[in-house]
Parts: sequence; C-alpha cells; structure tokens
Amino acid sequence: MLRTGLCPSLSGKSKLTFEVGCDDAAEIHVRISKNSGSGWFSKDWVALAEVGVLLKKNGGEPITFSTLLPIFAGRSVNTAGFVLALLKHEGLVRPMANNPRCYERGDPKPFFEEMERLMGVTSKAATRKARELAPVKPTKPKTATPGKAKPATPKR
Repeated sequence: MLRTGLCPSLSGKSKLTFEVGCDDAAEIHVRISKNSGSGWFSKDWVALAEVGVLLKKNGGEPITFSTLLPIFAGRSVNTAGFVLALLKHEGLVRPMANNPRCYERGDPKPFFEEMERLMGVTSKAATRKARELAPVKPTKPKTATPGKAKPATPKR
C-alpha cells in the first residue's frame, strides 16, 4: 500500500477512509476501506486504468457516480459514489462550475507524480497515466456568423 487517506463522501454526510496501492506492474489501484456512515460498499481494489477507460469513453460528458457503475456491476451502488468522492479528493475530478453535482476531469499529473515518488520510481509512466485521465477539452464546431464573412484576399 502506498498511502491511506480520509475524505468526505459526496453528500458530506460521512467520512471515507481510502487506500491507494500498486501492483507488481506499478499500476495504481484504489479502494474504500471504511465509511463512518451506514452505507454499504465494496472493499475491492479498483485499477485507476479501468476508471480511465470509462472516463475516456464518457468523452466530455459530465461525470456522475453512474459513469463509474460498470466497474462495480454486482456490487453495492454506493461504491461508485464513494470512489468518485475519492477521485474528487485527489483532484482527479472536480465539480463542474455550472452544476456542482456533476464532475469533469481534473489534472491527474500531480497525483501520479506523487504515486511514483511513493513507489520510489521515476519514469514516463506518470505522464502516460496522467494523459489517460486528463481532461477532455470540449471542441466547439467552427461556424461562420452570417453577415460576418471576411472578404477573400486576392493573390498577387
């Protein structure tokens, strides 16, 4: 195990104890180990790579606990919300400005750099992993404004 931490649940009604660890391949895993409230949850480890796959699949859509539900099929639905609280606490997601109940991807680089430091390794792995969880920049379609077209510049 690399680190243990404490964070509030998304509702703020309970405190969650979480653990961050890695496997022999230096892949980061997280899990919720305790809840000060009464909500059930799974204590199974979850690979952050799995979370990254779901976030990438989600594109630029708002992230909610249901975004993470496929990882926890057959387990308590609270687990997805609790893991989302952990991701928020670690800065991997952040509340959206226009809807604080929905989240968007945060900057994962500091988290992965810290994990590499705790593992005692330095490599390009943190940068690669950070890119997997990095925010998706929304693309706006380029449309011309009617009546505002620029005149063509003649070639000389």
